[in-house]
Formats: sequence, C-alpha cells, structure tokens
Amino acid sequence: MRKTTHGFGFLGLIISLAIIGLVLFLIFGVDYTALSDIFAAQDYEPTPEMAKLLEKDDLTSTGKRIFNASRPELQDAAEFNQNCYSSQESNSSVLGCYTKKRVYVYNITDSELDGIRETVLAHELLHAVWARLSSREKENLQDDLESVYKANKDALAAHMKTYSSDEYYDELHSVIGSQIPESSLTLDLSKHYAKYFNNRETIVGYFNKYNGKFEKLEQEASSLAGQIDEKRAEIEQRTAKYKADFNSLSTDIENFNNRAASGSFASQSEFQAERAELLKRQNQLNADYDALSNIIDETNALIERYNDNVTASNKLYDTINSKVDHTEDQITSE
Repeated sequence: MRKTTHGFGFLGLIISLAIIGLVLFLIFGVDYTALSDIFAAQDYEPTPEMAKLLEKDDLTSTGKRIFNASRPELQDAAEFNQNCYSSQESNSSVLGCYTKKRVYVYNITDSELDGIRETVLAHELLHAVWARLSSREKENLQDDLESVYKANKDALAAHMKTYSSDEYYDELHSVIGSQIPESSLTLDLSKHYAKYFNNRETIVGYFNKYNGKFEKLEQEASSLAGQIDEKRAEIEQRTAKYKADFNSLSTDIENFNNRAASGSFASQSEFQAERAELLKRQNQLNADYDALSNIIDETNALIERYNDNVTASNKLYDTINSKVDHTEDQITSE
C-alpha cells in the first residue's frame, strides 16, 4: 500500500515539473528543453580525456549544454558493444552512438587515427541536436540537407544507403555537419550548425585527417590492383608468344640438324647462314625469357606491395571496429 502511494507521488512530481516548465515557457519565455538539459546534466563531470575532446570540438554554450545533457562517455570495446550494437547488424562498423539520450564513443587511441574521436563526438552530438528539434525545424532543414547531399553524393552515397527513411535525415544531418566543409553548405545550414560549433571547420579537419588515411590506402590498393592486372595480361601474352616461338625454333633446329646430318646443304655458306639465323632466333628467345622473368618479378613486387596495403588496411579497420573482422584474402604471387 505504501509502495503504491510512493509511485503515485513520483508520477505527480513528474507531471508537476512538466507543468511548471510549460508555465515558465508561456509566461517568461523560458526554454523548457534547456531546463530539461540542465536537469539531465546534474552530477555529470566529463573525464579529463573527454574534457579535452570537448575543448577541441569548440562548442558554443548551446552545444556545451547538449553535450552535458547527453553525458558523453568514452568506452572500450566490451562496454561500447553492449551500449551501441543492440540494434546494429553484426557486420557493421560503429564508432559511436546516441541512444537513450546518451552519447557513447568508441575509445580509439591509435595515433594513426588522430581526430577520429573528435569527429565521432561531434557526429553523435548532432544526433542529440536533431532529437531536440521540433518537427517544423526538421522539415525546414530537409531541403537544404538534400541539396548538400546531392552536391556531395560521391562522398556520401555509400554511407547513406544503409539508412532507412526514418533515420535518413537524422543521419544526414550528422554526417554533413561533421564531414562537409562550409563552402559546400547552404547559408541556412551554416547558420544552423553555428548554433552548436564555434568553428565547425575544425571538425571537418579532424575528419579529413583520419579519413585521408583510409582513402590513401584505398586509392593505392586500386592503383596497384590495376597495375597487377595489366602486368598479368602482359605476362599471359608474352608467355603465349614465348611458347609459340620456342616450339617453332625447336622444330626448326631439329630440322636443321637432320639436314646437316644427311648432308642436305648445298654449300658450307648455306649451312653457316641458316645456323646463324637459328642462333639469332635463339638469342632473341633468351632475351624474351629474361624480359618475361623481369615482368614476373615486377608483378610479384607489386603483389607484395598490394598485400602490405591489405595488411595496413585491415589493421586500421580492426582498430576502428570493435566487433568485425575485416581480414581479406590476399593475392597470391606469380
């Protein structure tokens, strides 16, 4: 009986707080969302490491308020997976999440990926921003978000195709805000993001810094794969020609030797002339073999570089992915 009374009293307190907030807003113009954020941020104290990320992301007072209300936390793999993978596919790569009004960031400390936590934190905070926008505010941003997306489709399409229509603009709002430079934004979008970041270009800089490592490896892998394909085609062509020339020369040498043994040559000069021609062809065949061997060595060197690239790529992907194994089959040598 006492428990029931306590439960009713708590519910009454929640309703009273909501009514007080509404009255404050209607009478005094107080932002109830801001008040709610202040309550949510009670007792939250960022760790020294998180405080450094906050400073580097250079948030406005509004951005800091949402930061504190979201109670961001850097987490290692086990704890992060528990918080952020509940609704994710097992083969997806997640760097952070905004769930149950909290922000979680996978604690990636590899110096090769400096800037990744700053970018992810900004991205997830923008999800918290989106959650606080009214339906009208979200609708007003959609055309601008779509316009920027179309202008940057090559960079964003692969990422955005994995999101449902319900999540689309929420995710696009975070991706554009943390990855796309000011020069590509509409004026309204630029003003919108300026409410939360003093200098959003620093966030884009962090993204470009770490993402450039992945892009460089991908471009190098693509270039090496193309060179390997060209070399293999050349090896196949040269090998076929070498075999045909070898068989032809072997037949002609055998015929020459038979004729020499049977005394079929009319003169010594005819014998020497044909012999010299066969030796010339043999020397050319040896040169063709050496050239083919060199191309095979060059191809194997390219394959070794490609496999080193795969190893480096896998290492980076393993670093950012708390669950998925990105190991790929390597190309075998010639």
